[in-house]
Amino acid sequence: MRRVYIILIFVLVLTACQVQAANITLNDVIVSLENQHLDVEETRKSTDNIFNNKLNGIKPNNYTLQDKSFLIYIFDSEENRKKGLKDFQKQTESMNIVSHSVYEVKNVLIFYVYEKDIDNSIEEGLKQTINNLERLAL
Repeated sequence: MRRVYIILIFVLVLTACQVQAANITLNDVIVSLENQHLDVEETRKSTDNIFNNKLNGIKPNNYTLQDKSFLIYIFDSEENRKKGLKDFQKQTESMNIVSHSVYEVKNVLIFYVYEKDIDNSIEEGLKQTINNLERLAL
């Protein structure tokens, strides 16, 4: 009987470790962007920007990508990321906001605020970044 408990505890610990390992980190995102030759620069943005709001209790990591706002939210789970996006949609439902792209992968939510016309090479690089992060999180 004692062996059964030990094996059960061992399986639970391994399962918990696998769940933790599946989360994507900020460093994973930055490295994946750099691999696509998308250099982001850390910046401080004013808190009056709607894209800089807390979403589901999480503040974004602020960057610029070719002088445009690039915000990375790292949530502790995919479910909380989904709640964060719903939070953003609720906050902005009656607003006319500038052009932006939203990228989602696992526990990560990214906003690229390009304002007018998006550069196709950047958009393609961002899509490839997301694809790479999806493979990383498997």
